[in-house]
Amino acid sequence: MLSYSEMLSLLLEIKKGILGKNLVRFMQINPTSYVFVFSNIQLLLCVQKSFSRFHITNKKHQAHPSVFADQVNKILRERICMEIFLFSEDRILCLRFEEYYFIAELMYHHPILAVTDPLFAIILSNKSTSSHYKKPLVKPATHHFSTFVTSEEIEERYQLLEKQALFALHCKKISNQLLKLEKQRKKYEEEYNRAKNWQVLQNETELLKSHLQQIAPGMKSVRVMNWASQSFLEIALDPKVPIQKQLQARFKEVRKRKKRLDLYPVFMKEIDQKMHALQKELSNPSIELPHQKPPLKKERNKARDFHTFIDKEYTILVGKNAKGNEKLTFTIAKGNDTWLHVTPMAGSHVVVKAKLINEGILQDAMQLALYFSQARKQNQAEVLITKVKYVSRTKTTGKVLVSKHRTKKVQLDLNRVKELLKKQTAKNL
Repeated sequence: MLSYSEMLSLLLEIKKGILGKNLVRFMQINPTSYVFVFSNIQLLLCVQKSFSRFHITNKKHQAHPSVFADQVNKILRERICMEIFLFSEDRILCLRFEEYYFIAELMYHHPILAVTDPLFAIILSNKSTSSHYKKPLVKPATHHFSTFVTSEEIEERYQLLEKQALFALHCKKISNQLLKLEKQRKKYEEEYNRAKNWQVLQNETELLKSHLQQIAPGMKSVRVMNWASQSFLEIALDPKVPIQKQLQARFKEVRKRKKRLDLYPVFMKEIDQKMHALQKELSNPSIELPHQKPPLKKERNKARDFHTFIDKEYTILVGKNAKGNEKLTFTIAKGNDTWLHVTPMAGSHVVVKAKLINEGILQDAMQLALYFSQARKQNQAEVLITKVKYVSRTKTTGKVLVSKHRTKKVQLDLNRVKELLKKQTAKNL
């Protein structure tokens, strides 16, 4: 992680490049890294534990599907970066875009990224958090040794650290594979040794079969005459299993051992070859590791659960199905968010996130509640309005109980709905 002094040094360089510039694009490039793209400069922000940092970058980055990045773009795109600073001494980066703030907590294991209004009320965040961002308490001034670093130096340093970490992870993965192969080989070796004695097992089973008259139910062993060696042989039995079933199991095991006798050497040879290849790979530190595409499947699934409509004054979320309704109401939404649903017909759960809900915002939410419901066919309906904290689960996914609410009639306004659909983020279409 960057030291506080290094951050202060980087801020001087970054301010020269981005202050007074319009944000062209905000994009996510992997699960833990984001890039602010300005007209002629890019600011990289990484929030991965052990590698959290920010710096100017000249590299070309490919954007990956991201609901959060789409929502940030809706709010901050084309806005001018007016200020960039650190909160207190807590390594919390803050960028001011006219009337909005973008906040990145770089000192935590699970940092929060948030867009707030001028009073630091959270409009958007990458994970569930409080509705209002609390500025860290001002700490007594601490003397920091001056450290001068450049973005180029920081980028080189962390690229090396990330490469080393990736290689260590790769080596650990190979070591785990070797351990599994060693266990598998040991298992095959033990089974091979047992298979080589298939004739001994067959002989014992034949003797049991020929001495059935001596075996009574519940016996733990039986002593029989081995005619080949002219000596008595003690054979263990399972007192809980009938002797006929024991004989069947024994003959089956004989066939299995006999059949696999020639296969086990082949299995062990294949394992030896795999282990040799892995050991060679493990001993070669200059191995070129393949580029790993970031797994954003979880976030793409999240995008499919509900529609997102973003305006300067609000964010409205609309469930797509029963599962989406459940997730939206009881996972994404907060207690004081406004919640709407047509009544008594089936429809989507609608959640409004806004600092202050006026009649215009409420009408937009009601139009969406009507549009995404079965009542759309009749062009009008009553909409139930309440707070999320008054909504409780039932045993049926998507169905809820509401303890306190009010209702309001709404008439479908297709022109208004068309304007609202234009505010829908692209990844949720």
